[in-house]
Amino acid sequence: MIELVDLSNWKKQKDILDELYTKYNINISSRTWRSKVEKWNRDWGEGKVDFCITHSPNYGFKATTKFEDVMIGIKDYESRIRKMYLTKRNLLQGFIKRYNLKIDFSTGDIV
Repeated sequence: MIELVDLSNWKKQKDILDELYTKYNINISSRTWRSKVEKWNRDWGEGKVDFCITHSPNYGFKATTKFEDVMIGIKDYESRIRKMYLTKRNLLQGFIKRYNLKIDFSTGDIV
């Protein structure tokens, strides 16, 4: 399915999904598209496909072999990692304060 979309330039997810539907009558969700991209990039890492697909929150998706383009996607992942970590930390701190719990942060177990 990814091979059907021209990603030689940056393209927003909405435009990709619209293109798949109008040209090929393929109707998929955003989550399905992202899952396909993740699988594609695993295959790229294993040498099974010729290019990876990077993502930018500002530009969308792009098929590339250029390190500079991939770094845009890597920085996006790093930003998401930080946000997820902060969310996890805030949730755990809420439980600790509310229920006076003690948590072993190395294992995540309540002690």
